[in-house]
Order: sequence, then structure tokens, then C-alpha cells
Amino acid sequence: MTWERLQRGWSREELVTQVTASMRAHGDGESGLTAHTVRRWESGQRWPEPRFRKHLVLLFGLPASELGLLTAEELENQPCGAAVVDSAARDNALGAMVSAEFRRLLMSDGAGFGRQQFLRAALAAGLSPFLASVTVDRADAAWHNPGSTRDPRAVEAYESVTASQRSLYWRTPADTMWDATRGHLRLGLTLLGQATIHRDGGADPLARAVAETALLAARIAFFDLGSPAVATRCFEQAESAVEHAGDHRLAAAIAAHRAFVPGFAGDAVAAQRHLDVARAHARFGAGPNLRAWIHCVTAEVHARTGQGSTARDRIRQAQHALGTNGTDPDWLDFFSPARLAARSLATPSSSPDDARLPHAGSTNLSRTWTRGRTSNARSCCSTSPRRTPPPMPITP
Repeated sequence: MTWERLQRGWSREELVTQVTASMRAHGDGESGLTAHTVRRWESGQRWPEPRFRKHLVLLFGLPASELGLLTAEELENQPCGAAVVDSAARDNALGAMVSAEFRRLLMSDGAGFGRQQFLRAALAAGLSPFLASVTVDRADAAWHNPGSTRDPRAVEAYESVTASQRSLYWRTPADTMWDATRGHLRLGLTLLGQATIHRDGGADPLARAVAETALLAARIAFFDLGSPAVATRCFEQAESAVEHAGDHRLAAAIAAHRAFVPGFAGDAVAAQRHLDVARAHARFGAGPNLRAWIHCVTAEVHARTGQGSTARDRIRQAQHALGTNGTDPDWLDFFSPARLAARSLATPSSSPDDARLPHAGSTNLSRTWTRGRTSNARSCCSTSPRRTPPPMPITP
């Protein structure tokens, strides 16, 4: 239930409001519900009463069992085989989603995605011919054995390429990087759709790697290639994958990145929705750098949507967040406290238009300045070298 609430960007207080409104609309009286009670539900200290379960199911559109609302005694009433059917249905739904996305995603010409296409993309990304061949062989095995249990070695190989592309981004031309990332994303979608059995009870490492790859593709599409429509499709795929991964930190980064699309277009309301989702996910396990970066993104969006007076406040909050506790993930290679400090000190101006400059540098969202492109990001991006990563990069 916590994840479903966060995916909608709701605070506990907002969930209380939604439940109360639903109960009134269905003639079930006043709820008497409080945010404290919701917190106890989510922490397992208290079980939702039956009268609340009905409205939680209505609000989230999911069965009570998937929301974790049923007690162990109630779950014993589940018919034999129902769990298998539910599991198969979820896998089929994921497979259908992936297959549909696979066909239409990323300006595809509809010709499909074969071995040679992947090999070209993998080699362009810097893989050795041997590793590229081994990886695509494993993908072929997954393709021809739908529903089979995932080979952990294939997942590890996919994760390895994801990490390599993350590093290569800083020193590879955008067009080349786009081709490689697009190919890797398509491979990941295929693996998710054709071998979806993951039953160890923990987070799904393949879904996490696919989500990270989709995020990188979205960043390239938006900040380097200047294509918001394609970036939006990539963000949507990243959101779908990270939901299966169950990774709150990555979900926060995806939502915050997506806020740039409406933010650069001047749509403050749409951008704020994504920022609310990012902050909600960041409450679960975010480290100091991720918290600070989200404040920087908020400052950038505020500056671009006529809220320059609050942008500098967000930078101060970012500086404060750097002193908080927590651990940041390896993929957070696009932010550094030193870069934030340098950019914040570099711009003494207090005009609303100039308020965007410190965080424009600290978020460092694109390399287009030296690539000679004319994307929306160019006017306020940092001057990172074309092929040499900045000493302390912040975002792509």
C-alpha cells in the first residue's frame, strides 16, 4: 500500500482525504481516520479495519491481497491455485506491456530487433565482441524460452552493461550513445517480457537495471537530442520498470528527472506533480546527495516557471540536505556537493531570471553547450567537455 500511495504522490494526509471523500460518496459515514493511523498501517503496527479496506481497494484499483490488507487467517481462504493464477496473470500483463512497448518505443521503424542490431549497439557502447556475443546469446535463450526462469548470469551481464553505459555517457558522442542505450533498453525489455519469473521475494535486479537504462535514454533524448516526446516515452518505461523493481531511490530520481520536461516548457503544475512523487519516494532510503539533488531540480523548475524567489531557498535546502544521513547509490554519478557549492557561490545576482544559474550549473543537465546543439537546455547548461567527464559531474 505504501508503494501505491507514493506512486500517486500522496502524503499520508492526502490518503486520509481520499479515503474520507470515498466513504462520504458511498454513504459510509465519516472516517475518523488520521495520518497517524495510516502510518501505523504502513509500519505493520495496526491492521486496516474492514470498512477502510473497501475504500483502499476502490482508490488504488487493486485487490486487497496485493495491497497487503488481508490477515494471514484471511489469506488461508484463498482457493488452491489462485496464487499461481494471479502470478501468471501479472507476468502475462507485464509481458503484454513490454511487448507493446517494445514495438513502438523509441522511434522504432517496426522492423523488430534482432541479433545484429543488438551487436552493433553493444559494440558502439564499447563492449568487446566476445561479451556482446555472450550477452545476446543469453537474450536469444530468453526469447526462445518464454516464461522460463531467469539466468542470473544474464541478469548480471545486463547490469554490467548498464553500469558501463553510465560511465561511457560522459565521454561518448550523444548520437552514438543514444544508439547503444536504445539497443540495451530494447534488450532489457525483451528479457523482462520473455523470462519474467522472479520469485526470491526481494527486489528485481533486472527491472532495476532496465529502469536505469530507460532513465539514461530519457536523459539523452531530452537534454542531448532535444526530443521531449521521445524522452517522455522513455520516462514512462522507466517508471513501469522501477515499479517492478521496488527501488524507491531510483523511482525518486526518475520522477525528478521527468519534472524537467514540463518545467522547461513552463508548466509549473505538471512539473510539481512529478516533484511531489520524487519527494515522496525520497523519504524511503534516500541519501544526502539524492535529497540535495532533488532540491536543486526543484529550484531549477521554480526558476523556469516564474518562481525565482523560491529557487534560492531550495538551494539553501539542498546545502542543508548534504549534512543529513544515508547512503547514495552508485548510479548517482551526476551530483556532487563540491560542484553545488562552486555554482552557488559563482552567481551573486538576485534577479529572478538569474536565480536559475546556480542550480543550472549544479544540476548540469546536458552536454549540449559544447556539442553545438540548440535544445531547450542549451541556454543554461554547464560547459562540461564533450568527451571528458566533468571532475565532479552532477547530471547528464
